[in-house]
Amino acid sequence: MATMTFYDWIFSNVFVRFPSLRMVQNECDVGWIPWALQRCDVQWGRNHAYRAPWNTASPSDLFGRNMFACALPYETDTADVVARIGAGGLLMETDYPHLDMSFPHTRSMVRENLGALSDADLARVLRGNATRLFTLSL
Repeated sequence: MATMTFYDWIFSNVFVRFPSLRMVQNECDVGWIPWALQRCDVQWGRNHAYRAPWNTASPSDLFGRNMFACALPYETDTADVVARIGAGGLLMETDYPHLDMSFPHTRSMVRENLGALSDADLARVLRGNATRLFTLSL
């Protein structure tokens, strides 16, 4: 389950020990991420057992710096997720060639479900974040 993997990575302190490490969760949807980050931040702030003494980075900070998650074009809450956590940690996936893929309707689904995003945020989710993460020169 994506959330359990997410919690393991966030609370393992691996991103504190290896700050340049990047992790991508795909095929996980993204609607759960704002709730999970809020929950992690609250527990991290209240329970010092969740963090090493040298860790001053909150789970939200670690997610923003080290983690990416993949949204699917048919997710109807992606624009809300961007409004809550920003566009910097999201990538778009089509899940091709699986049965639940968006092809051949990917463009119309993106227009419908991400149309509320600013042009800059849309560009980050559709292309910019992937080129930065994988150091691509396109």
